[in-house]
Amino acid sequence: MDIEKMVQETFNNYRKSMVLIIKRMDESRTASSGFIIGKKDTSYLVMTCRHCITASSNTSNLRLNVRISGKTKEYEVKVLYDDALTDLAIIQVIDVPQDEECPILQFRSLEATPFNTPIVQLGYLLQSSDILNLEPASSPGTIIMPFYQNGQMSIKDVVYSAATKHGCSGSAVVLDSKVIGVSYTVSLTGHTSFARSSYTVGEVLKNWLQIAPNANMTINGMIDSILEKI
Repeated sequence: MDIEKMVQETFNNYRKSMVLIIKRMDESRTASSGFIIGKKDTSYLVMTCRHCITASSNTSNLRLNVRISGKTKEYEVKVLYDDALTDLAIIQVIDVPQDEECPILQFRSLEATPFNTPIVQLGYLLQSSDILNLEPASSPGTIIMPFYQNGQMSIKDVVYSAATKHGCSGSAVVLDSKVIGVSYTVSLTGHTSFARSSYTVGEVLKNWLQIAPNANMTINGMIDSILEKI
């Protein structure tokens, strides 16, 4: 497999699927990643991490905005769902012009995915919150552990290796042009990354939408249900 070609093609096809999430509190700001999972009219649905859009205190001063890849214009955001246990969230980006056509990333199952499978991490790698990149980055990596049981039964992580920096929380972990995980943290050494797996995303969506845990419904089908509500 040509890893460089895979990384370049993934970036070319989906760089505009990534968004930069800017969180402001009084005079401070932080930035992180998210990715587009659905569209309705002039609104986009974005998957990210809960810690990227929440504050530990003084929530009345919290302001959230999103930038689309390659642009400095900032769009307003509405938080639709967030889950403290899994650190996942879905936000709605509002009033995006129709000419800003951004590809939608879909999820896929991790079943039967072997160790050392090549993946691509798509997200923003920032030196600091003082300088915000216009474009996301694509980082090659490999799966170290496809299903790592992390605490509760419904939480399964993807453990993988890829370059990480400030801003990569909420990045998409992509395999064969589809998302297998939402990056949320790295090890203390910085050599190992953890993502909430597509399995965990599906379980959280069922909880948000009050769907029975054993219901046979795909992630993309549940995203369509969310789009119908907005």
